Amino acid sequence: MDSYSLDSHSAWDMVNGDSSSVNTDDDEDIMDTNVEAYSSQLRRFLRSPAPEHFHEGDYIMEEDYNDAASLADDADSLNDSALLEEQAAAAASPLQPYTLQDTLSESKIFDSHFCILIYDPPTDKFIAMYSKDHTWKAGNKKLWRSMGHFVYMLRRTFPERFTVDSEEFVVAMGSGDYPHVKPYMLPYTKGIAPVLMFGSAFRDPNMYSNMMAMPMPQDHHLNCFVEWVEHGILSFIMLHTNSRAIEYPSIMNNQCTAMHIQRKRRRSAAVLVSIAIVASLCLQGLMTPSKLSNSMNDNDVNMDSYFLDSHSNGGDSSSVNSNDDYDDALLPEDSQLRRSLRSSAPEHFHEGYYIMEEDYDDAASLADAADSLNDSTLDEQAAASPLPLQPYTLQDTLSESKIFDYTFCILIYDPPTDKFIAMYSKDHTWKAGNKKLWRSMGHFRYMLRRTFPERFTVDSEEFVVAMGSGDYPHVKPYMLPYTKGIAPVLMFGSAFRDPNMYSNMMAMPMPQDHHLNCFVQWAEHGHVCKALSASNLAFGEEYGLEWDGLIPQLIWRGTDFSYLPSLRPRQKLVHPDSSKLVPRGKNISNENKRVAAITALNGKYDTLQPRWKGTALTADAELQAQEKNELPWANIKFSSYIEGGKSSTVGSAKYAAWESVGIATGKGMPPSDLAKYKYHIDLGGGGGTTWSGTIEKLAMPGLLFHHVTPTKDYIHDRLTPWKHYIPVSPDLKDLKQKFDWAESHPQQAKRIADTGTEFMRDLGTEEGFGRMFQEDFVEPLRRVIEAYQPVSSVHPDMTSWKELLQSMGEDCRIMPVMECRGISPDHRSCGSVGGDDVKEFQRSGSYKG
Repeated sequence: MDSYSLDSHSAWDMVNGDSSSVNTDDDEDIMDTNVEAYSSQLRRFLRSPAPEHFHEGDYIMEEDYNDAASLADDADSLNDSALLEEQAAAAASPLQPYTLQDTLSESKIFDSHFCILIYDPPTDKFIAMYSKDHTWKAGNKKLWRSMGHFVYMLRRTFPERFTVDSEEFVVAMGSGDYPHVKPYMLPYTKGIAPVLMFGSAFRDPNMYSNMMAMPMPQDHHLNCFVEWVEHGILSFIMLHTNSRAIEYPSIMNNQCTAMHIQRKRRRSAAVLVSIAIVASLCLQGLMTPSKLSNSMNDNDVNMDSYFLDSHSNGGDSSSVNSNDDYDDALLPEDSQLRRSLRSSAPEHFHEGYYIMEEDYDDAASLADAADSLNDSTLDEQAAASPLPLQPYTLQDTLSESKIFDYTFCILIYDPPTDKFIAMYSKDHTWKAGNKKLWRSMGHFRYMLRRTFPERFTVDSEEFVVAMGSGDYPHVKPYMLPYTKGIAPVLMFGSAFRDPNMYSNMMAMPMPQDHHLNCFVQWAEHGHVCKALSASNLAFGEEYGLEWDGLIPQLIWRGTDFSYLPSLRPRQKLVHPDSSKLVPRGKNISNENKRVAAITALNGKYDTLQPRWKGTALTADAELQAQEKNELPWANIKFSSYIEGGKSSTVGSAKYAAWESVGIATGKGMPPSDLAKYKYHIDLGGGGGTTWSGTIEKLAMPGLLFHHVTPTKDYIHDRLTPWKHYIPVSPDLKDLKQKFDWAESHPQQAKRIADTGTEFMRDLGTEEGFGRMFQEDFVEPLRRVIEAYQPVSSVHPDMTSWKELLQSMGEDCRIMPVMECRGISPDHRSCGSVGGDDVKEFQRSGSYKG
């Protein structure tokens, strides 16, 4: 295709070969003369006002500009009839029949941003299939956004085609700024299955002959199609400039301003309707059922099992469903706010942005002005929470033990002995982390007695509940996502943020001074614990601190700790090795060593654990600030590390190399000093969160950048992004952008900081903590208690839970390891049971019986 660069062909094809794909009928058009020449020229001009095949030359000769402009001005009939009729006729023509195997072939042309969408009638769900050979990039979010809108429009537009009684439907689709194909595969003209491209597509129809351009996943395009499909109106897009809304004439209300020109408003609506009709005709061409082959080779399929369920009607969902289909059908402002209020966390552990940088103003402004919406959202949640849980049995709790690896037990209240008995699985390992489990269990059974005294008596039925504890759920990663559980699992520690990662898990207070200990004190005495009092938190006013006087720097001091060690994604996140990154040698100056180490550290950024990512950002910020003689924007450093206990990084042999080049290490700072800074961040540690850091930093007069990770704490559900904090992604790649936004929007940043501080003040009051105790402990536990079905009600022929376990014989894999009366809040009042078998279990870490 050498001639592409000379004969209006693509410069790409100078590299790639054949130029035979291009035919613009220019030879025929140039033969026209006199009046026909003008019509020919105009038709070409109207048909493609952009350069053909990426050629950046003139589209028509200079002397024809006036004629083309004049003809275009008077050519409404040609434009509205000839061109649209040609498009409609082409769209109505049947497409070449294709099969599932044909769509699989298309995946070989793409490198990313591509999936195969399958409608599965038995489950009445749309399933997205992604290729194992493709890369997974941040841009995929546009693919999932497009897919979510597309499946909704399919159901709305062709309801009779997508039912449990219909055939399956399969279609290939891509999205993104442009088709992310392998360049060396172009031009591609052998495809059979259509590929719907929700984004910019190739202008040359022969560059990818079976690609169909579809609306882009953006307010002006695909969102408008969704609005039309659902409501039959055009969405109104509010434009912002310098945080001020541009005023439009009232006639533009309920119109898509991106497409609306007041002078030709009726034509704009007509054009959009025409586009919708053309799109509908195109989609109808895809509706011929494709038959699934029962004899496909696994190597031909080479696809991941389904991981994204866009079905919005509930059911067995093995992945994330954030209801974005519903949100994006709302007006953009409400949609953005609802999504932001509900969850700013990444889907499927994807470390991307939650909202785009240009939306920060909107998110902050909406959170500020959305008390009514926020209140209604909370009212919806409150109304939903009293719904009864699914009934469950003792056997159902046993099933949950198969998902965990350790720090899990089944707690049984035994009425005849009036004791709570902890049962541990023989198939689990016994690790030091179990101490958090036993501490949680000890506190929990005491609060059960105090809160529900009538339920736990010698005359009541037994009660059984599954519970876990630890920095995060110590489950078997290959069992996730887990959506088939029936029995609730109370997680006294960080839980999964995605509710569909472990659908029956309930986040409970963590076994720590600021959380579970405070719940115990409230249950026992009815007063707020000291850890949440004004004397223990640095609100700032006691030190005379005010917003305008705070140091404009992002500060963090903490421990160099692991990050979700057994739940990491495929790309393992690591601690950097100073021996490989910090240069050695007497002939290298310290400054050159420092620059080299910072460069090497940044080169490893994507592989670093989040806290190390923060130190890398700081090192780079300090280097740039040194050149400009200004304050670095970030000051994230390790003050301690764990090695047989907590030790200082400063002056330690382990961190000497880093300290020698001024990277990563810093002295610890008391809360009174940290409170002097304007910006804070709660970088996730071993469990993906920081149990005390979030609430301590919320209380300070500065603004909290909340590190949103795959896990959450129970208290996070009480906080609202952009109202109490600014969310940042797990990989911190949006941290600098959001810091810059806060610096350039001081009033909004101060509002968010003040709201976070007031939240903590309220939590330290009897009214505030009492409300949280009721909502986050009493009501959830009431629902759990009501859901449990005693053995006698399920097995009338059995008299106790012990008889049921004995009847299981060797299939019963749990054993009693601890028991408590539950009359004291001290978890040490619990006693070990099980004799030598349990002692050996604890000593060796595995059951030997």
